[in-house]
Amino acid sequence: MKGKKIDKIFNNFYENNPLRFGMRKREIEKHFSVDFYNFFNIMKEYNDKYDYNGVVFYKKNREIYLNESLEKLKNEILKYFVEINKLDLDYFETSFKINKKAILNIIDFLIDTKQLIELISGRYYLKSQIYKKYLNIVINELMSGPKETSYLKDKLNISREKAVIFLEYLDNQSITKFQNNKRVLIKAINEIV
Repeated sequence: MKGKKIDKIFNNFYENNPLRFGMRKREIEKHFSVDFYNFFNIMKEYNDKYDYNGVVFYKKNREIYLNESLEKLKNEILKYFVEINKLDLDYFETSFKINKKAILNIIDFLIDTKQLIELISGRYYLKSQIYKKYLNIVINELMSGPKETSYLKDKLNISREKAVIFLEYLDNQSITKFQNNKRVLIKAINEIV
């Protein structure tokens, strides 16, 4: 794959998605017709122009400027997801008088730039700083051995429903595993942080 082809695909992607910081795994595979692992290896050749932040591949010179209303919406979304919450597009649409597509574009921007964590695709989100706080609590508790969900829920100081959503996300990320009615830490600490 040549650099000009990569540039063209990224430029087209950015033109069609002006609030996106970069391309996620599924988008890479769709636009480049190559699996993510091979793309990752190909991009090592172009690390002077492109980078990967753990969520998206992006052009190093990529800058996104939000107008005043989008900046306000971004800040309100981050406030809303200071807890694990279900996305309520109607709330944001009514409160900000902005269409749902624009709201979803801002959410994508926040995920791409690692300010928001998508716990359940298109449904539940959490602000990154709170995610890190919760993650540290779970890691510290599991370092001494397996724990029940109710124990971790109490340590996180959140509802059972939200604790399960968070812990299942960690399971999906192969950080923890649910076995014998308890959660166990399966990744080494240095791999997580």
